[in-house]
Amino acid sequence: MSSTAAAAPDYPSSVPPSLLLLILDIHPLSWSLLAETPPPPREYDPEIVGAALNKTHPTALTINEFLNVLIVFLNSHLAAAWGNDVVVYGATAGRS
Repeated sequence: MSSTAAAAPDYPSSVPPSLLLLILDIHPLSWSLLAETPPPPREYDPEIVGAALNKTHPTALTINEFLNVLIVFLNSHLAAAWGNDVVVYGATAGRS
C-alpha cells in the first residue's frame, strides 16, 4: 500500500453531509407586490447616481419564476455532496 493511499481519509468521514434549511415567505401580498414592475424613480441627480441607474433595471418576479430558480439551487445543494438534505418550510401570515 502506498503512503498517499493510506493518508487519504474516507469520503463520508472527511466531509459530513449538510442540511440546508429554507424558510420561504409565501404570503400572497408579498408576492403580488414583487410580481409588479416597480415605478421608475421620480427625480435623481445624475452626478450622484451616475451610470449605475441606467444599468440596473428592476424586474418583476412571480412566485413561479422564483420557484424555478429555487429548485435549481436546491438540486445543486443535493448534488454537491452525498448525504446532503434539504428542508423547505413555507410560512405565511399567522400560519406555517
